[in-house]
Amino acid sequence: MTSSPADRRQTRTILIATAGVWLLAYAAMTLGWVSARAPHFWDGALRRAVVCLVGALMCQAMGPLLLRSTPWPFVRRLALVAGLSLAGSLAFGVVDYTVYVAILPRWPESTFWGVMLIGRTVFWFFVAWAAIFMAVHADLAAREARFKLEAARVLATETQNRMLRYQISPHFLFNTLNALATLVMERQNDRAEQMILGLSGFLRRSLERDVRERVTLAEELDGERQYVAIEQIRFGERLRYVERAPPDLADALVPNLILQPIIENAVKHGLARSSEPVVVEVVAAQQDGRLSITVTDDGGGALDGPPGLGVGLENVRRRLETRYGDQAALTCGPRAPRGFQVRLDLPLERAG
Repeated sequence: MTSSPADRRQTRTILIATAGVWLLAYAAMTLGWVSARAPHFWDGALRRAVVCLVGALMCQAMGPLLLRSTPWPFVRRLALVAGLSLAGSLAFGVVDYTVYVAILPRWPESTFWGVMLIGRTVFWFFVAWAAIFMAVHADLAAREARFKLEAARVLATETQNRMLRYQISPHFLFNTLNALATLVMERQNDRAEQMILGLSGFLRRSLERDVRERVTLAEELDGERQYVAIEQIRFGERLRYVERAPPDLADALVPNLILQPIIENAVKHGLARSSEPVVVEVVAAQQDGRLSITVTDDGGGALDGPPGLGVGLENVRRRLETRYGDQAALTCGPRAPRGFQVRLDLPLERAG
């Protein structure tokens, strides 16, 4: 079974902690040996290493038991740590005696007990190791929980953003297909064919771009030109489109299809309330390190619905909020002497 990165990090951290605790124990035992001026230092050093290695293996054996106790109340876990540490220290004493006295003894037994007096405190080494183990496990579990929470938040954000973006298509398709049906009924076959081809190209491009959350400003504007071309088939000379975007902003990143509902609103409301030709203008600019995109029309109408925002612009505002939080803003309102203006202020981020 393949272990997860979190499991590997935990195993590595526990091994490092185990080595650290028992190196400290080895140093403490060595200090006791030197203080007692016991003979045969190097022979004792080898035996101390064996004893500490056995202690480290005991700690590793305690690990699975501590993991199983994770759901337990704190008091029960504390009792388990005390019990395991006591059992470990007793077993360690047996190993200690066996290594120094039962196997090739080189010291009087009284000397052994005097030198190894500090080793009687090995209980606290087991306690210290268990505390480190539990702290590491708790920390990694908390990190894993935060990671999963962040992943869930990102997934929820992406899902919400995708759902908001998908709301664009039905409204646009309804209007376009309705206009197409009108052209067919009026036997305007050439214009109907142009609209079908334009709609096909627009949808194909939109679906290809849909897998990306953000596109460059150049790609976004190119898609909007396709949309406007479809609308110009419907409205003819009544709809004029102007675009002003400096070349150095072509690689600026914007949310996919973010301008489509804004331009659609400008076309719908501007032309619906004006008998004269309407100019829809898109202007992109860089201001104070941010990207500003303004869509204006000089038609006779403003948005319907709630003051300031209609359904389409509310959708855009929610997408910006979902993507950028308070780092992006949408402002809109009537413009003098007539028409309407929508402005997007976004962080300036570039592709690549």
